[in-house]
Amino acid sequence: DSHSSHISSFEVLDRLIQILEAKRRKTFPNLGRIAVAGFSAGCQLVSRWAFFSPSYADGARIVVSDCNTYTFPGLRRPKKACRANTTYVPVNPIRLCSPGNFFDPRPFGHAGYNDYKYGTDLRNTNTAPGQYSYLREYKDDPGKLSSQLGVFKKRDVRFILGTLDVCNCNKGWSLQGQDTNCQTSGCRYSCCDTGSKHRVVDVSDPAVLQGANRLQRGINYISYLHTEGMYAPYDTFIGGHEFAKFISSSAFKRWMLQ
Repeated sequence: DSHSSHISSFEVLDRLIQILEAKRRKTFPNLGRIAVAGFSAGCQLVSRWAFFSPSYADGARIVVSDCNTYTFPGLRRPKKACRANTTYVPVNPIRLCSPGNFFDPRPFGHAGYNDYKYGTDLRNTNTAPGQYSYLREYKDDPGKLSSQLGVFKKRDVRFILGTLDVCNCNKGWSLQGQDTNCQTSGCRYSCCDTGSKHRVVDVSDPAVLQGANRLQRGINYISYLHTEGMYAPYDTFIGGHEFAKFISSSAFKRWMLQ
């Protein structure tokens, strides 16, 4: 019960890794590699844990897919050329945003764009018990937060993106050409961007600075990591925001099960 024990989801992942490592020799002698995967909200959880975990994520393979938003470990964000809300064109293989297409949004009135969870500015983050207490040590010691980027760069973090995950059903965000991909099974609306739901894609200013939809945001985040010297492997599956296609993709099987 997180309300009484104040155990965060990040701590749960740390503890699971710790238990598996401790039991590797006697209980799980055939355990070769520990792998953690996350899709959609799970992608947000696992990708952020992969950055902030002090050491438990070091030996794990981390595979994430189609986050709503990402925690950028720096101040720059993609320029409009890499996040334009333009006519949808299928992207496979994906084309990364070039290093010259990132900029510092601070002079342009984007207040709070780097606040956690969109970035690593923790000054406004509530780290009291029951809130984001896992991040307290980083808030109290900015030097430790800065050095964590170097730790993160060494971790085995991989990305699998749905090439059709471009649906954004918020007003003013529907793309020409995306409609057939946004009429999912069980959808009761003219547009669904998350299974049978609509208007789930985050369109706050910090989110939009990452891209117009999940595919674009994933491409831009991978591109940003490359500019920071972290060449995270990435692959795609032909599909939208679909968990079943993620776990049945060749990349998932290759990275998680082999």
